[in-house]
Formats: sequence, C-alpha cells, structure tokens
Amino acid sequence: MLLLYFLSAFVVLGLPNVAPKHPPPPVVVINSSSIITGVSIVDSYNNRLAAFRGIKYAEAVRWGEPKLVEPVSINATTFGNICWQFGGDAKGSGGTQDEDCLNLDVYVPRKEVTNDADPLPVVVWLYGGSLIAGSTQSYTHLENIATRLDVVLVALNYRLGAFGWLCLDSQPTISGNQGLLDQQAGLKWVQRFIRPFGGDPNRVTLLGQSSGGTSIFGLLASKASEGLFHAAISLSGSPNITVSHSEASNRFELALRSTTNCFIDSNNNNYNYNYNNYNDDTLRCLRSLSAEDVASILPNEFDVSPLIPVSRTGQNYPGLPVVDGKVIENPLISALQNAIVDVPVIFQTMAAEMDTYFGNETIYSFSNAEYANFLTNTFEAGGWENPELQSEKIIHLYHDELEESIELAYQVYLADFSLLCGNIALIDTLSTSDNFLSKVYMSVGQQGPATPMPTIPGKPPCRYPGHNFDYVCAAGAYDMFSTRYGADTYTPEDSDIAFGEVLIEIWRDLAHGNELPMAPYGTEKAVNLLSAKGNQVVEHFAKEKCEILGNDPALGLDERFWLTN
Repeated sequence: MLLLYFLSAFVVLGLPNVAPKHPPPPVVVINSSSIITGVSIVDSYNNRLAAFRGIKYAEAVRWGEPKLVEPVSINATTFGNICWQFGGDAKGSGGTQDEDCLNLDVYVPRKEVTNDADPLPVVVWLYGGSLIAGSTQSYTHLENIATRLDVVLVALNYRLGAFGWLCLDSQPTISGNQGLLDQQAGLKWVQRFIRPFGGDPNRVTLLGQSSGGTSIFGLLASKASEGLFHAAISLSGSPNITVSHSEASNRFELALRSTTNCFIDSNNNNYNYNYNNYNDDTLRCLRSLSAEDVASILPNEFDVSPLIPVSRTGQNYPGLPVVDGKVIENPLISALQNAIVDVPVIFQTMAAEMDTYFGNETIYSFSNAEYANFLTNTFEAGGWENPELQSEKIIHLYHDELEESIELAYQVYLADFSLLCGNIALIDTLSTSDNFLSKVYMSVGQQGPATPMPTIPGKPPCRYPGHNFDYVCAAGAYDMFSTRYGADTYTPEDSDIAFGEVLIEIWRDLAHGNELPMAPYGTEKAVNLLSAKGNQVVEHFAKEKCEILGNDPALGLDERFWLTN
C-alpha cells in the first residue's frame, strides 16, 4: 500500500506558498480494518523519516507461546509497554513495565515507497541487556540506523528474565525459550506485514548487540527460524555458559522456593516437593504470582559481571537459549554444523569488551608483581591446573605485547576469554561444515574512543574498544550512556565518526545483498580488524591465545557453549 503521506505531499507540491510547516503524519494501510498512523521525526543527521511505535505483534500468557496478532488501526505515535526487567529495574529502558509487552517499532526512511515499487531491505534490531533488561528504547538513535543503512528498521520487545528464560525440569511446558519464541513471532510478523511499510520480507537481516547478538545464536540453531531472516550480524554475542539445563533449572527452583510458596509437598515442605504430584498446582501458583515477584526471582548465582573470569569453562548467565527438544533440538555446535539456518553471518566483537562497564582502578594501578599474584590467585580459585604457569602464560601473551598498559592488556584478556574465543569457535564450526554454504565473517573492533568516554557514574571511563562502542559510533548514539546511566556527555571526534562509517558500510552491504569490503572467514581463517583507518585482515588471529585460554574441542564445546539437557 502507498504511504498516504506521499499522496498528501504530492498535492501540496502543486500549490505554491501553502506547504505546511510540519508534514502530515505518515499513514500505512495494512487492510480496510488496519490503518496505522505514525509520526514524522528527524534523525540526528537531519534526515526525515516515519516512525511507527508500539505496534502489538503478539499475545503471550505467562510462560506460554506467543500468539501472532493481526494489526489493528492505531495511532502508533508513542512507544508501547516494555517487558518486565530483573528486579523491576527499568533504568535506561524507558516506558511502563507490563507483561503485555510484545510490541514493535518500525522506522521508514522518508521515500516514495509503494507495494509496486522496489522495497527496501529490512533490518530487525534485537537489543542487549543480558536477557534480563532492555527495550526498544534502551539504545538511543535507532532511527539513525534506518537512514544510515537505507533500510526499514524494526525493533521489537521480547520477554526478559524469568518471564523469558525461566526453565524448570519439573514444568515441561516452561522450556526456557519464551524470549526466543517472542523474537520468532516478531520475525513472522515482519514476513506478513512489513510490505505495506515499504520493506522487503525477502531481505531481512538481524542486527543484535550483546545478548541481542547471543539471541541470534539461538535463532540460527532453531528450525522454526527457517525463512524468517536472510542474514545476521551478531555484535558481542556471548556463547560462554557454565551451567547445564538441569543446573539452571535447579537454581531457578531454589530461587522460587525461597521467595514463593508454590513448591510444597504433602508435608508442607517447600524444599522437598513431589514433581509428579504437584506439576499442575505449582504451575497455577507460579502464574498467580505478581509480575513484580516474578521479575525478582532470578537467582544471584547468575552473576554476569565477574571482575575476571575465574572458571575455565566460561561465564554464568541468567539466561541463554535452551536445548529443549522443541524450539531448539540440538546444541549450538551441532546445529551450526548441520546448517539449521544457512545465511550469511557477521560475528563481531570489540577488542576490550569489558572496559565499558567493568573497569577497576585497583587493577589498573597494580605493579607487575601484584598483577601476577592477582592472576595466580584467581586461576587457583577457578580450578585451573597449575595456576602459576597459567598466570605466566597470560602475562606473556598480553603484557609482553602491551607492556605499557596493564589496563589495556587486562581488558583484551577479558574480551578474548569472555567473547572473542567463543565466537571464533563458533565461526570455525561454520567455516568447516560441509552443510553450511553461506559466507561467514569474523571482525574485531580495534577502535576505542578518541578521549576517555564516561559510561557509568563512579566507574572508570572507557578508554579502549569497549562493549557497545561499535553501536555508539555506527548509530551516532554518543549520548547513550548519558541517557541510560546519567554519565557525562561524550563529544565524538573525527576517529569516532570514521569508525562508525567503516561499520555502516559493512552492515549496509550485507543488508542490501552486496559484496562486503572485508574477507570471509574461510580456509585462511581471516579475521578483520576494524578501525577508523579501515580494515586489516589477519590470519589465525588469537589462535594461540584461545588455545591457552581453553577454547578447544577437547573441552566439549556442546556443553561449554550451550544450555543442554
């Protein structure tokens, strides 16, 4: 359908001196009973575009599968409800928390687009927040992504925390993939209804940052995702996980038992209930809890921000896609090897991921001897064999190369352990699979802020290529941390802007189906190092480091990188 805004624009065009100061609101007609009125906005690059906000795409009962809904006539001028956040904390996410939160926003570059004309590619945005927080409002200037990539951008809310990722062995209907099912429902909505917005349902690219990037791993592993997207960009997605499905279930159950009265046996004992006799009653009880109570039940053991990884097997996570035998049938490695979803993928991390949030002045001020002792003690606590030797290896690998800065070396080590090496293990799987035919790419952002960038008040400023900095530069979202956390405003310099341009070119080419200006990860194991200066291709990047950090098949990648039964 024609965007009715343009009809109005054409009428006005022929009448001199009567053009309104403000353009009429954009309107999209889905059908006779569904007319969606949006709002005209201007991005920070002074480009005009249409925004349609708070469009409901699905209904979801607590821990049930979402049911796709037909669009209805609405004034889509304000954001919809956001999904409940861990502990009820919606800081930086905006909006009103509600279980009725499965809504999406659509951003359309201001162009003449009809159903009969060439539609624009579609990019679907998946926000980060460790799968326990976030919303379509938690990343500033999403509209810039639409205009800079020349795409129709769809940003969707999905369930979080215990609502989205609770898994209970005692409750087979609660698989742990509710949030993933929401994302798939949003993608189904795009396939059915994006065409009247000027979007091409046959050219859909996923773009997700942090746990949004992690979600992409789950979508790639699910047969239900087939045909829903055609390319993907995972920014700082983490496959690292230490708990099995059963262990995660036990932790959730312990948390529920300590905070609710829903787990009781015939002796009224909260801690020794009978799974078989109390399944139905337990589920009814859990569904009767207040949303505030459910939002607060995530156990403390799922700590996502350790000062340094202490376990050889990775990080604890509050939620990850679960191999439930239905939504996801096989562990990630196996799913990738069998090309469950065969589409071009960019795996991207930043060289100093943790510098954005987890800086620590104490470590930065360590002497070499103090730091070596700190590493040794940490590895010993984490159960590493020969922690002194491990400490020596880390110092040799990182500090000999970056001896001028313990801070930088520490941050690069954290990034490799937490994200890079896991991503390389995944992309190695794809590149060596006989079944996966699409091109895959590995890139590492080497560009840090031109000047120290405040992120969180009370934390050291980010000095190096930290978590989220790629999005900040690509979207021109230099106010994100001041908006989200009240940090001081950051003013970009030329190198920040240039780095954003490098990223935008790559993402735009992928979304539009063009050849990318970087090398695929093939037999040469090429990793693209991205900075304001462009792209440098390095073969076998971080191979030795990742082997020493323990990222090798001998550890059992299926268990290490996935929640499995």
